[in-house]
Amino acid sequence: MNIPKLLIFSIFTLSLHFSFGQCNNDLIDICKSKLTKTTYLKHFKVRFSKSGKRRKASTANFSVYLNKGTFYKFSTANDSTKNGTAVIKLYDDFRYYGGNINTKTKELANAFGFLCQKTGIYYLTIKFKDGEEGCAVVMLSMRKKKEKYDWEKGEGD
Repeated sequence: MNIPKLLIFSIFTLSLHFSFGQCNNDLIDICKSKLTKTTYLKHFKVRFSKSGKRRKASTANFSVYLNKGTFYKFSTANDSTKNGTAVIKLYDDFRYYGGNINTKTKELANAFGFLCQKTGIYYLTIKFKDGEEGCAVVMLSMRKKKEKYDWEKGEGD
């Protein structure tokens, strides 16, 4: 391989590496900094190019196992260099539970909370508003419901 081809290949490889920097660890750190009284569980990274006029907006689907009596928080961080803003929705097999979009005003929030009433598998969908190009991280965190035991109340032996 001659020197000019090697140089062009190296520059291309480095430019790809640096162009994806914001979408990876920086967004995870931004999301983690938003956690206050919750414990980090998992994060989901999503990147889509702009959807065409005839194509539906790209959607990422994830399944999560959630436990009854636990409060879960879904937080988002979007890449500021892209136009897309993440829209997240939480479902199970039977119904829609919530998301970060206000159904009346169509405004997007940075996070939403969910108090799980039934242990099971739930489905998280992530897409970008209006099919825009975007990169985002959605972070799942939890706050366990405090349980009272007999020995905490001073009852029993």
